[in-house]
Amino acid sequence: MTFFLSFITVTYLFTCHGSDNKSENHLAYSNQVINNKDEKFTEFIYEFVTDSIFQMSRIRFPLEKIIYKDAEYDETEIQLITEKEWKHIILFFDMDYQLQLYDNFDCKLRNSDERVYAYEGVENGINIKYYFKKIKSKWYLIKMEDLST
Repeated sequence: MTFFLSFITVTYLFTCHGSDNKSENHLAYSNQVINNKDEKFTEFIYEFVTDSIFQMSRIRFPLEKIIYKDAEYDETEIQLITEKEWKHIILFFDMDYQLQLYDNFDCKLRNSDERVYAYEGVENGINIKYYFKKIKSKWYLIKMEDLST
């Protein structure tokens, strides 16, 4: 009988210990999956606008900026903006909402790794675009265009 109780106790201890390892391994795996999951653009853009340090970390420098070459607005040129030249941008003014346009009645964005945030003025010459691309599951500003007149 003593042998039987000893056997049960030892088996129980090893089973519980093994179970804890599996739980820890599963937890580590779950955290890895969560950390590696694709970043949602809506969550990214809020951080990008509100946190200047985060914004700097999510820009591919040197950043390509396309502008008109002169006041005649017929030729464009590319400027390269460095980290030192970058100034924090705020893409929308009220943090309680942002304008979102859809091209379908389901109000769903197409599954794409690209987004363009555009300011297109009405009869005022404003034409600014920010190009974002998902790279290794994270969003980055990769190019901007200011063709305002």
